[in-house]
Amino acid sequence: MEQEPIKIEILDETPVKPEMEERKVAGAQRAVETAAQTAVTTAQSAWQSETRKKVTGKLSDGAARSAQFVQDRVAQAAADQARSQMQAARSRIQETDWKQLLRRRTAAALQWGSARLAQLADRVSASREKLPPAE
Repeated sequence: MEQEPIKIEILDETPVKPEMEERKVAGAQRAVETAAQTAVTTAQSAWQSETRKKVTGKLSDGAARSAQFVQDRVAQAAADQARSQMQAARSRIQETDWKQLLRRRTAAALQWGSARLAQLADRVSASREKLPPAE
């Protein structure tokens, strides 16, 4: 089986003239260049405008204030933590001092009581020796 090539004919098409294509391309290039130049000019105008300067200035001020606020809060938190740690250390020191003081005074009181009991025991022993013997 041999296949025959298919031939397609387009009847409505007008022939393309090369000079018309070149004019269309040149016109499109000019339109693109004009649009690009307009975009550049518009961007430069927007960048140099007072509105942009005011907005960016306000944004910069707001960012600086926010940064200062955060810095103040961090410094405050660090100071609060340092104060609480210092207070805890003071409490531990005072508690330790009270414990040591209590131990020293308890030891002194026990020694005093022991000395008094020894004196009392001596007096009782001396009194018994003076008593006549029991029958």
